[in-house]
Amino acid sequence: MLGLFERETRDDPQFGHLVRKKTWSALVHLADFLEIPGAGAWTGTLRTPLFPETTLRISVKARDEVELRALGRHLAQVVAHAEQIRSQIAHEAFETYRLYREEEGAAKAYADITSPDAIWPLIKPVKWDFALGSSHHKSRVEIDFGWPNPHYLGAYLDDTELYVLQVEG
Repeated sequence: MLGLFERETRDDPQFGHLVRKKTWSALVHLADFLEIPGAGAWTGTLRTPLFPETTLRISVKARDEVELRALGRHLAQVVAHAEQIRSQIAHEAFETYRLYREEEGAAKAYADITSPDAIWPLIKPVKWDFALGSSHHKSRVEIDFGWPNPHYLGAYLDDTELYVLQVEG
């Protein structure tokens, strides 16, 4: 039982200092089967040009070194295309904001935001999850969106672009 709560650490060239709980392999496979997010994942913090004003909590779900390197390459590509992806996130967030403002504006206090560039003060990234498995995206950023609505945004990222930004929660 003593080994259940041990931690292992590593310093990764892309993700920085990572930590994860040592778990039994059977438990990790069961969590994967049950689609429990983050089970057996490496955790840490990360600051990138994609969200330069924020240090994000990260979760990196890699079963082996090959998957960890693949996710590291994904992060390197996202960083290389950060300006383009930021523009896509701003555009999609602005369009989502306008849609909800038109539907709920009279009942809720939506600010008068008139351009994608003006939406950035509302975008507050909270957590960035990295995992292989989808053919369309390799990571998801959870965004606390500063609007008068209880929902948040999920930004699903491919290597060089925003795959989709969707309202969640």
